[in-house]
Amino acid sequence: MSSLSEKTWLKIEFSDFKGYEFEERFVRATLRTLLDIAPSRSSFKLELQYRNDVFCGILTVKSSEKKFKSTCFDRDFYGLIKKIKRDMNWQFESWKQTRFINAAM
Repeated sequence: MSSLSEKTWLKIEFSDFKGYEFEERFVRATLRTLLDIAPSRSSFKLELQYRNDVFCGILTVKSSEKKFKSTCFDRDFYGLIKKIKRDMNWQFESWKQTRFINAAM
């Protein structure tokens, strides 16, 4: 984690609205803890959209071992990012609990 610069570990794409520096900093700060529990050498991509008064976020995390994807919706931008973090955290923790069981079969 320490070898990654603040802007290279997560690619963020804004669609249908302009993401300002404050929003981007919030996203990176909120999701940064996922780096500690993600598979090693994972790449993170977050697509953010705003349509019909609702934010949509799709976080894709790819590693050599597995691909993870979280799609969430919320009327509040900050609530959306927190939902995505909770969901991806759950996916990583679930994967960690079963990855060696699946390999042993």
